[in-house]
Amino acid sequence: MAQNWIKVKVYVFPYGNTKTKPFINSTMADIKFYLEKRKDKTTGEPITENVPILLFYSFAGQRLQYYTGHRIDAHKWDAQNHKAKKGFAESSNINNDL
Repeated sequence: MAQNWIKVKVYVFPYGNTKTKPFINSTMADIKFYLEKRKDKTTGEPITENVPILLFYSFAGQRLQYYTGHRIDAHKWDAQNHKAKKGFAESSNINNDL
C-alpha cells in the first residue's frame, strides 16, 4: 500500500529573535493518517468496519502514534490521500478535523 508523506520545513530563530535570518533545520517532520490494522479474534479476518483512524508523526528520529478519536469503515477511507472519501455523510467532518 503506497503512503504519501507531508513534508514540513522547520525554521529555528536564535534566542527568539525573529529579525535575524533563521536556521533551516534539515530534519523534516512527517505526518500521515492511516487506519489501524487489527484482526478479529475469532475469525482472524481484518476488521473493516468502525476502524480507528491513527495519526503518525515523526520528527528528528522521534515517533508518535496517536488515536484521533475518529472511526470509519475501511471502504470509506482513501489510503493514498490519507483522508475519508468524498460522498459519505461523515467524510467532511472527519477530513476537517484531521
